[in-house]
Amino acid sequence: MSNLVLALALLKSKGDFVLTIVGTGPASYMSRLEEECAELKSNIEFMGKVPRDQISELYRAHDIFIFPSIGNEAFGLTHIEAMASGLPVISTLNGGQREFLKDGINCLTFRAGDEKQLVSKIEKMVYDTHLRLEIIEAGRREVETNFSTERYFEEIHQYLQKAAVE
Repeated sequence: MSNLVLALALLKSKGDFVLTIVGTGPASYMSRLEEECAELKSNIEFMGKVPRDQISELYRAHDIFIFPSIGNEAFGLTHIEAMASGLPVISTLNGGQREFLKDGINCLTFRAGDEKQLVSKIEKMVYDTHLRLEIIEAGRREVETNFSTERYFEEIHQYLQKAAVE
């Protein structure tokens, strides 16, 4: 069973948490995930693939971005988009996101597959308002400092200058 779904089941007695799952995967995986969610009778919404022009609205409509991947993920934009949208991030570090996520500073992290640790991080994010606001601010700073268009163009410019000299 998905560690995020198990975490939601563990949180069920502590409040009304709603989980929105965005994206798709192999049909067999999605079917199994939907069955597990139905068994738990938890408040879970499957959105499937969301059009690119609706992503920022989706981020703004939620309270926390959770990335529970147990696989070794390539560097993706989802964490950066969430941080830029003002969402606090809870994530595993088994992928490209480990390059910029800093536990307790711009996010909270947990071991892949550890739903109890994930529950602890969700509770911390929900109930520690000061920490939550600090993480949101640090996440925005991370994006503005290290993932701005200006920085991207500057790095390309530097690369091209170096390549022209060599």
